[in-house]
Amino acid sequence: MIEVELNRYDYAAALIFAEHFIKGKQQGLWSLQSISLYYQNKIFNALKIMGKVSEALAMSQEITQRLEAEALDTPESRRDLSIFYNKVGDMFQQSGDHASAFSAYQKGLAISEALAEVLNTPESRRDLSVSYNKVGDMFQQSGDHALALSAYQKGLAVREILAEALDTPESRRDLSVSYSKVGDMFQQSGDHASALSAYQKGLAISEALDAPESYRDLSVFYER
Repeated sequence: MIEVELNRYDYAAALIFAEHFIKGKQQGLWSLQSISLYYQNKIFNALKIMGKVSEALAMSQEITQRLEAEALDTPESRRDLSIFYNKVGDMFQQSGDHASAFSAYQKGLAISEALAEVLNTPESRRDLSVSYNKVGDMFQQSGDHALALSAYQKGLAVREILAEALDTPESRRDLSVSYSKVGDMFQQSGDHASALSAYQKGLAISEALDAPESYRDLSVFYER
């Protein structure tokens, strides 16, 4: 029934139905095992949007177990697991559990590294750059700027290759974001010349992009 409801209604209604799911689960009316992974993810995302962190994290444990059981089957299933680890990391981060967030991000990174090496597709390499940035963010928050810089530089190297190969607005914006993160780490470590160089490279990319997202990026660079 829950899958029918999520198919019939728009996303706003799915948010409401996620609340019904929580109540129904508490009353023993249904379990996650009776719902496909696809719709489990829909409910998880709805709970995340609703800010129901504890419910989403509780649900994530069951979803992770199912994804881990299927992750050896195909590269697609391993990618699903990697992406979900990042989502779980975001939720732990939101809840203030930085250690669990870091653990989840590292698990996602390990899978992304393996997939990028085997597949070497633009999608797998972008996933890898995202994982590097998430791990870098955790190091940055913990004050370990050297490890944060290392992670950001790895992500930057991947995105430089992607931007040159794809030459799309998305790949170029990704590159400008990486330059910004690397610049921040140089700035915090006192290497102002390297920070300025990174910021200038990111600024040049953002100025060349004509998209709403790039306007915000520009304001960030101008504040540096």
